[in-house]
Amino acid sequence: MLEVDNLLYFLLPEFVCAEVPAGKKTIYLIDTAGGQVTIGEVNFTADSSSAEFLVAIDYEGFTDYFLSMKEMKCLESSELWCHLKYPYEQPRRISADDLRWLS
Repeated sequence: MLEVDNLLYFLLPEFVCAEVPAGKKTIYLIDTAGGQVTIGEVNFTADSSSAEFLVAIDYEGFTDYFLSMKEMKCLESSELWCHLKYPYEQPRRISADDLRWLS
């Protein structure tokens, strides 16, 4: 994971980071022209070897779309970005060598 200021880039779910992130991080969408759109934040509460996290997406400006009877929230700009909520309970916990739940 590459951390720049308050921006997190999640490149690969199996990517290993040096330490567990802590605090609030901003979630950006980056378009092909390099423009950034802020859509929310993730708050990490770290202990010695892992961290719980809570994602808060600001759906202001998103539009409802449906795919196979599943509701998605989509942000229309130069590109169409859609978010489909994960339908099952998850641990919401990561460690430095296991970032899978962030992908």
